Amino acid sequence: MRLATLKQLREKSDYDDFYIASKEKAEEQVETASMVINAVKVYLNQYGIE
Repeated sequence: MRLATLKQLREKSDYDDFYIASKEKAEEQVETASMVINAVKVYLNQYGIE
């Protein structure tokens, strides 16, 4: 669900003329992005890929 929200908000910010993100939403999305990056790092390390 978090990734879907991340995608929707990114699309709104890219294509809506007057989209303004709140500080809270922006912080939440940064947290989600960090979680994804960490999960990818764990996956890559698990298979010896750097």
